[in-house]
Amino acid sequence: MLPMVISNYIQATIALKRINDFLNAEELDPNNVTHEPNKETPVVIENGTFSWGEDPILRDINIKCERNSLGAIVGAVGSGKSSLISACLGEMYKLSGRVNTDGSIAYVSQQAWIQNATLKDNILFGQPYDKYKYEKVVDACALRSDFMMLQAGDATEIGEKGINLSGGQKQRISLARAVYSNADIYLLDDPLSAVDSHVGKHIFENVIGPKGLLSHKTRVLVTHGITYLPQTDKVIVLKDGKVSESGTYLELLNGKGAFAEFLLQHLNEEIDDETELDEITDQLNDTAIGEEVRRISRSRLRVSESISESASERTGNGLYQRQISVASQKSIRSINKMVKSTESLGKESAKVKKGKLIEAEKAETGNVKWEVYKHYIASIGVWLMLSVLLLNITYQAFSVGSNVWVGIWADDNDTMINGTVNTAKRDMYLAVYGVLGIGQAFSTMLSNLLFAKGTIRAAVKIHRQLLHNVMRVPCAFFDITPVGRVLGRFSQDINGIDLRLPNAFQMLMSTIVRVCGTLFVISFSTPLFIAVIIPVAILYIWIQRVYVATSRQVMRLSSVTASPIYSHFGETLSGAQCIRAYKKQEVFIEDSENKVDLNQICQYPTIISSRWLSLRLETIGNLIIFFAALFAVLEREKEPALVGLSVSYALQIFGKNYF
Repeated sequence: MLPMVISNYIQATIALKRINDFLNAEELDPNNVTHEPNKETPVVIENGTFSWGEDPILRDINIKCERNSLGAIVGAVGSGKSSLISACLGEMYKLSGRVNTDGSIAYVSQQAWIQNATLKDNILFGQPYDKYKYEKVVDACALRSDFMMLQAGDATEIGEKGINLSGGQKQRISLARAVYSNADIYLLDDPLSAVDSHVGKHIFENVIGPKGLLSHKTRVLVTHGITYLPQTDKVIVLKDGKVSESGTYLELLNGKGAFAEFLLQHLNEEIDDETELDEITDQLNDTAIGEEVRRISRSRLRVSESISESASERTGNGLYQRQISVASQKSIRSINKMVKSTESLGKESAKVKKGKLIEAEKAETGNVKWEVYKHYIASIGVWLMLSVLLLNITYQAFSVGSNVWVGIWADDNDTMINGTVNTAKRDMYLAVYGVLGIGQAFSTMLSNLLFAKGTIRAAVKIHRQLLHNVMRVPCAFFDITPVGRVLGRFSQDINGIDLRLPNAFQMLMSTIVRVCGTLFVISFSTPLFIAVIIPVAILYIWIQRVYVATSRQVMRLSSVTASPIYSHFGETLSGAQCIRAYKKQEVFIEDSENKVDLNQICQYPTIISSRWLSLRLETIGNLIIFFAALFAVLEREKEPALVGLSVSYALQIFGKNYF
């Protein structure tokens, strides 16, 4: 017990230190952002300097966003646009300055955060359902066609992190969530970057722009889409973490400053759509940089024509190959259609039609199959297990032999002759007792070493097999399997294989051998005890069957209810910024507590069943002690040492029976 106590103490100390470090880690200051009433400018940053760590990322920021206005934040990649949105949310360390927001906030992140729930639940996000408003938001965010393609419509369940959605779909759902929340301030971190240009125009016109659903809201939009900038009320240009200039679209163009430079660079390097380029050229035709824009447009046009001519030459030379390619593609498409139609007939189940994607994890029932034990023993090594079992039997034989030898020594009257110690006999008894003790030490040490080696090998082998299979499953597996369930296998279940299962196997072997040794000693000392063993064994087997069946199922329920905790924690962690922006912390905390409570509800029956078992095993132990003592008294001709050995072994039956 002492080595186990020391090991557990060290583990508890390390765990306590880690938890203490986590609980005492630096937190975001809730006073980073004040919420003083301001009718004119609901979003204000004055002389703000912000950082993610030690070095400042944003410096000397001064921004004012008027109520019901649309402000755009532009700049090169890495200039600090997303960081500025985070600063408005209070997610960055404020080194100096003042940040104030007046009103509720809706936030759309650059990487859309999607819950493992239905499309409808993702949009509502805890808000009450209003059919008229909901339908209006769905149409404005261009989600109607997506819903129509799905058999369950908006009741379709989304996989973890929106794994079964495209980037554009996730971004539109995230935007719809923000619009439906009906907040006062909208912080939009480049929500149009993941959608097609025509979809982006639809969303801007119907949601973000001057005639959209949010026209009466305060909007701060991070964007690379310069076609939208003429419709904004204010443009803020970031360069190297500073506001280089701000003003209306035309003011900044005519100023020929950082904004004009950014615009020309963006046109020259990042716009590939000729239609969009022509549209921007028309917009900027009469501005101060109109001539430069027309030059870029002509240059891009010449490059495009050159590429087209080269492509046409290759087309003439490779006409035959292309005909073959087209024919092949048609054949492949026809085959794919047949395959898909066949698969759809075979795989479309009621579950899919209802939009259910992730099936709840089900607890197994019934006995653990012998194949499971066989697989574990095979992983350890059959010959190694037999060697460990043989060494345990050897240890118990040495242990019983040493105790019997002490009894024989105590009953030997020839060790004293006329008050003088018979040194020859004493040395003989000591030598035999010492050899038996050394045999115990070596057998138990060798048994533990071999078993440790085998269980480590089994744990590594099983972990590799699990990892090998997970790394080779189809991607569809992760669509329908929560990450928490996979983590549960690699954490809780692997921990059981690493620690609990080896201890249980070792204790099982040693306990069986020791119980057999104990019953042998008692039966040898008091033969009448054999008559009691059979009814006691029947009673014990009945109790064991009842307990194991109950305990096994309770442990399965505990394991099943642990996976949702991991999934919910991971989902909450990845969406922490969105959750804080929408002020939904208490909702997610309560949800997490409910999942933990459910898991603890499944843990409680384990304690109750253990108490039920201990009461009955203590009764069996008392019966064994009673009959061992009774028969020892009845058989008066037995040697006192042997009787004492029988009773002492009977007293040890408590712990062995309980295991």
